[in-house]
Amino acid sequence: MELTGEAFAIGEQTIAEGDIDLEITDLGTTTVASGTSSFSATSQSGSDNTAYASAETSAAISPGGKTVAWSLETSNTAQSEGESEWSVSSTTGSLVVYDSSPGTGTDSSSLGTSTGGGTADTQASAGTPDSPESGNAAIDPLSAWEFDMGNIAVLDIDASAYGQDTYISVDGSILTVENQLSTVSALVIGGVG
Repeated sequence: MELTGEAFAIGEQTIAEGDIDLEITDLGTTTVASGTSSFSATSQSGSDNTAYASAETSAAISPGGKTVAWSLETSNTAQSEGESEWSVSSTTGSLVVYDSSPGTGTDSSSLGTSTGGGTADTQASAGTPDSPESGNAAIDPLSAWEFDMGNIAVLDIDASAYGQDTYISVDGSILTVENQLSTVSALVIGGVG
């Protein structure tokens, strides 16, 4: 199974957060893989600057298993008295059960590949506060920013594989630039074979 995510926020005060949880367990004749990727970004800027936020997540699985996949995204924008705020989040998850009993034709060793199989993707981003597609909700831009927080990026990854011949690969990056941006991205691949 492969889980990815990215969150990006531009503004004077920004928060980009990422969280990936993956667990793969070989139970003998059955292998169970479950994972969730959740990323969010929030940005606030004054009248001289524009705030922007974007978040995207995805999950890729190998073919041959019984699969449940889901995606959820949210996006909120607000502008008032020289302040603008964007907040977006994206979550993708999946649960896969592979039956590797003799005669089922399913080989659980292919669990770690990222080609073939299915994918679940979701992304959220906000347009300009004036644009019709931005969904300007009645949000108080200062409610989430009671004090000057600066630019923050957080990444939390919990990945594990149980069984023989396990594989976990994690790649992540975080970056903040004072009064400008926060970004976080990650890729987690896991398999049991």
